[in-house]
Amino acid sequence: MGIESTRIGGVVNQAEQLFFSKRGMVRRIHFFITTKCANNCNTCAVTKQTYDEMTPDEIEQTFMSMLPFAEGATVVFEGGNALSVPHLYSSIAAVKKMGYYPAIVLEAHRINQNIVDMLALAGIRYMNVSMDPTHRNISNKQKTEEIIRLLLYAKHRKRIFPVVNSMFTKETDIEKVYFPFAKWIIENGIGFNPIPASPKVPRGHFSNINRNSGLLPSKDQIQAVAKKMIQLKKRTGLIATSFAYLNVLLNQIDPDNNKYWECAKRLPTVHDKPNEEGLGMLTVLPNGQVAICQENQDDFNPNAEPVIIRNLHPWQLNTDYLNSRLAERISDCPGCDYGCAVSVQLVYGREAISEIISGLRIAATSLLGI
Repeated sequence: MGIESTRIGGVVNQAEQLFFSKRGMVRRIHFFITTKCANNCNTCAVTKQTYDEMTPDEIEQTFMSMLPFAEGATVVFEGGNALSVPHLYSSIAAVKKMGYYPAIVLEAHRINQNIVDMLALAGIRYMNVSMDPTHRNISNKQKTEEIIRLLLYAKHRKRIFPVVNSMFTKETDIEKVYFPFAKWIIENGIGFNPIPASPKVPRGHFSNINRNSGLLPSKDQIQAVAKKMIQLKKRTGLIATSFAYLNVLLNQIDPDNNKYWECAKRLPTVHDKPNEEGLGMLTVLPNGQVAICQENQDDFNPNAEPVIIRNLHPWQLNTDYLNSRLAERISDCPGCDYGCAVSVQLVYGREAISEIISGLRIAATSLLGI
């Protein structure tokens, strides 16, 4: 087999790893390595949460313990400010060595070439950066262009696929500001992920916008963005948001309702049928506790024991057991505004086929630097 065939085969295999899953396996793990951050963004409540943080050895033990039901999963390192953790790079490298696919979420204004180099050396191949067209730290053109150059350096020199996470609120001028910004990012060959500002989840931990704040985008704004992003995704493959989620935004969002949709409150198991139940994802908190979603629904039933993966016995390391334990903790969950249930369609359903172009783009960057 020639070298080109080998490269193409590698790209396809990695794309398959990113977007398809064996039934009964967790496909994505959101790891909040810290919740500490010096910023006080009005859309985020992460920094208002206080947790003990795992040592490097405990992090390795946690992810080693998850291998039986999460082998090959994407592990997204998040914060807080993940860069403030001294052992961030060594923990990424350890997770990579176990066979996971490490990714990271950062604020755009925090990155520089040295950080990109160290992330690449540790094994990062997918990097989300928060970058809004009206963000206080990147509102000037020179700073924005500097960040774009860094993202292109990451893509072409370090084989890290960069994606810009960009939130919009009711105050965002969608036509004159948001769409031109998204188009500019895509024209540079960088992925784009639209994020509608979401209302605070009742008793949730991470979202922070009150419904009466005047910041929540209108239904018209959300639908306009969803429609535009679907068009751009079909044309370029550079919209990182899945078609399944964009269609939820287009057809189901109603900001006047308390809940936009119901989540599927359980993990996938070998007994589930495709396209029915299961999330395919887990959240790991800084102390090693696991939860089903990023809102960390652990205190909806304060009498339930926390689930700490590294403290479980080998016979408990499977999704059936986790379902039984996590169900206790979310039995009184009021529901929220996030489309977690849509992820089962992405990792198991026919919707995954539509993501293959995006998967190939990501994989081509991480393997070939293109």
